[in-house]
Amino acid sequence: AVCDHLQEPAGKDVVDRFNVVIGSAELTRGMDPAKKRELGIMRMPWWGLPTRNTLDRATAMLPQLMYDRLDEIGLDFAVLYPTYGLFTMSLDDDEVRQAASRAFNEYQAETFRPYGDRLTPVAIIPMHTPEEAIEALDHAVLTCGLKAAMVAGHVMRPFAGVTHRKARWMDTFCLDSAYDYDPVWARFSELGIAPTFHSSGMGWGSRDSVTNYVFNHLGNFATAGEAICRALFLGGVPWRFPELRFAFLEGGVGWAANLYSDIIGHWEKRNPKQIQHYNPANLDREQLVDLFKRYGTSAMTDRIDRLVATGAGSTEGRLAIIDYKTGAPPSASKVENGFAPQLPLEAAIAEAGGFEDVPRGKISRLVYIRARGHGAGGEEREACPKVPAPELAAHALEQLEELVAAYANETQAYDAQRRAGFDYRYDDYAHLARVREWQAGGGAQ
Repeated sequence: AVCDHLQEPAGKDVVDRFNVVIGSAELTRGMDPAKKRELGIMRMPWWGLPTRNTLDRATAMLPQLMYDRLDEIGLDFAVLYPTYGLFTMSLDDDEVRQAASRAFNEYQAETFRPYGDRLTPVAIIPMHTPEEAIEALDHAVLTCGLKAAMVAGHVMRPFAGVTHRKARWMDTFCLDSAYDYDPVWARFSELGIAPTFHSSGMGWGSRDSVTNYVFNHLGNFATAGEAICRALFLGGVPWRFPELRFAFLEGGVGWAANLYSDIIGHWEKRNPKQIQHYNPANLDREQLVDLFKRYGTSAMTDRIDRLVATGAGSTEGRLAIIDYKTGAPPSASKVENGFAPQLPLEAAIAEAGGFEDVPRGKISRLVYIRARGHGAGGEEREACPKVPAPELAAHALEQLEELVAAYANETQAYDAQRRAGFDYRYDDYAHLARVREWQAGGGAQ
């Protein structure tokens, strides 16, 4: 019956593609596990519909029978969710997904309309884009007259330039999403419809066995519900739309209690006040060094300079400047006294955010690595172990600023030789200044 509603507007080709999806479990049943893994196909459901109790099977299929048995079952009112309709929200084929969702909504609205005083079916709302969701919601509510909605809890989006079906990332709409879904939540609010979620967690995470359906099915609705609930909360949707109420289907309540506990625990540790307990700037490094000297092994105390430079090993937000040297690196004393300022100056530039595509951060290390054309190579050496890298950077920057200020002074006089009396084997400065040529003419300094 749903296919009749689907074929009239969409055509036979869309119906055929939809039926392939509905029958996909049977189509893949004969595949060997290696082929399934190659194609990214999990073990799908089998024998999922009840058969022994024929009356209950028919009750789930026939609205009038369901209506007549409500008192027997003990229900005053029932909100009805589809079986095969669950698949339509997550179909990759845009045309089939949108047409099938629309057909389900039209069919259910028409079929259950005579029993609306005690039965109401949910609308199927795909969420691949905000525009698609709003269009489906408006059609379901304003045209079909449906009063409840089942919303996709996530969309698996492909990575750019990758075609394999397993190379995807999960969009839960509220945090790091590809789109702004606030217009969708706003439309739910305007129409007075509560979003309810009933997506599957099979096929992602650990529920991806190619041989065992039960392994994939256990806990999958709880996992999917937790994902969208966590995203709603941390994405601030309930704060922006406090009038909305959300529901999560068929996953029990254990996941919600655990999520609630985790949220409280993380807030107690990471609220604006308590997060300072983890701020690297609050570490008493002198006390830490003292404790390491008193209680650490030689392997620890031999590397205590690294501990001081990085803040007890924390490198979050910190940078290291590394220079691969084919020749001998400058001595630590030359680096400290400003005669080898390359790494300290690069550190100052990095701290100021001067390197493209490198975030600004404090410098933890200045390192030379020997890159030889023969022998072992790879020897690593701190540029100046006894002076922290940020101090070297600050000193180098100060010297540079003094030098620039001197150059900018129009009255500043310069010697023709940068260090008179010092015997350079080769001096770039003297070569450019043509010192020997001037001296050959009898000129003085």
